[in-house]
Amino acid sequence: MHTLGDQLLEVQVRREDIYLIAFKEADSRYTFDDAKLGLGNSCGSGSNYAQLGTVGKVVLQDLGDLAKLSGFQKGVTLNKRLLAVLFAVVSEVTRFATAATCFTAITNNILPTGMNFKYRKTT
Repeated sequence: MHTLGDQLLEVQVRREDIYLIAFKEADSRYTFDDAKLGLGNSCGSGSNYAQLGTVGKVVLQDLGDLAKLSGFQKGVTLNKRLLAVLFAVVSEVTRFATAATCFTAITNNILPTGMNFKYRKTT
């Protein structure tokens, strides 16, 4: 995918459910600790939203900041909040029209104050 700044951010998704399982960054490919079939070394984090932490409000700047993920390499602290935003942009937008509509509204400045991004802690 290309970020708002037109930086290439390579991701791997699982075909069965369009879930993000790996990404390619500055020095290598990385996979999430709990992702099956992901290509690459462990990034040191699970892929569950609960493991990524609270995201809170997502604004246009967050979408631009996704480009920062392309600089990740071993020894650099992984920005888990940005990973959660990436999950939403790649996986949730593909699976849910309402998520796609919200992110489209953010990028078109229809929701300039952003949207509050919450995940269900229990199923």
